[in-house]
Amino acid sequence: AAGVAGSLSVNKALVIDGAIPTFSARAATAGTKTVTLTVSEAVTGSPAAGDFAVTTNNVNNPVTAVAVDGTTVTLTITNYIENSATVTVGYTKSSTAENQLKDAGGNALATLGSAATVTVSNDGTGPTVSGVSSTSDDGSYSIGDLIPVTVTFSEAVVVDTSGGTPTLTLETGTTDRTATYVSGSDSTVLVFNYTVQSGDTSGDLAYTGTNALTLNSGTIEDRAGNTATLTLAAAGVAGSLSVNKALVIDGVAPTFRTSSGSTSPVNGGTLTGSGGTLPNITLDFSEAIQSIAGVTLADNISITTPLGAGNKAVDFTAEIVGGNLVINLDETDSDISSAVNQQLFIDIAANTLSDASSNSVVEIVGVNSYSILISI
Repeated sequence: AAGVAGSLSVNKALVIDGAIPTFSARAATAGTKTVTLTVSEAVTGSPAAGDFAVTTNNVNNPVTAVAVDGTTVTLTITNYIENSATVTVGYTKSSTAENQLKDAGGNALATLGSAATVTVSNDGTGPTVSGVSSTSDDGSYSIGDLIPVTVTFSEAVVVDTSGGTPTLTLETGTTDRTATYVSGSDSTVLVFNYTVQSGDTSGDLAYTGTNALTLNSGTIEDRAGNTATLTLAAAGVAGSLSVNKALVIDGVAPTFRTSSGSTSPVNGGTLTGSGGTLPNITLDFSEAIQSIAGVTLADNISITTPLGAGNKAVDFTAEIVGGNLVINLDETDSDISSAVNQQLFIDIAANTLSDASSNSVVEIVGVNSYSILISI
């Protein structure tokens, strides 16, 4: 009898495994690039990516990697699976033994006769904005400066600009400006670029409101295809741009006050000397000015008089005093010495003077902007 001395089962230990392993389940989660195949029993082997064929909504979605671990075969595919996608998987047994999926008895998993359906679990949670900030350092920014504004989402998002480019509207004074999306798709942080323009002002850069982020006919979705909620934190609230950063926008260039402020003498006025000495000329601006780094004032300022006795270029020294430009004429210069009611033109080249935010004073042409009479 079986199990008794002399029987086959007692004399030998022969294991018979005629069961061929099969894929018992196929699953994927929307928003991922992974298809998980469950095998009816543990298998080993090193199948090639090309042994599997995955389609998503009837479009080939190439397999890029295969991992085998016991009863689980994990496929990495090229494109993300969206919610409710129709996904199928096919398998062709390799002709090379080591690339076949085999159980402990050496039975190889057979080629699938037709593509099998993959069960897709949808992702029901859409991305939301968790904060707005900038990679720029806190400080003051002037005309032409580029400020990248970053918008962080609760999960990775994908941006499609084929229909339009998303924008973020910023509060910049009389005219609001837009920061335009430039990078970050397929990550949690999107970058929007804003360039300071003439006239822009803000003591602490902020966006215009909770609805300042707009699609502009583009799309922002998570990897499963859920549309992002674009509502922002209110300005001044945790997570907002103005709380996370301290960015001062100064897009107003200083202007020369030809006939007001501390300018002396005013445009068209007379600089009257006494005892052979002339008082200093003071040029006042709409805000305190400074000389631009690397600029020598004397090299970028010219003072001429058309009736001069010499080369018509007047010698002088210049310095910044109290935010104003102060010019001291050389009374010994032959172009102005002993002159009476002589006209004097002062020209200042562009990119000579600026405000504290580095906004440059525009070129001052004496014949058009500032000329005075001198009497000594």
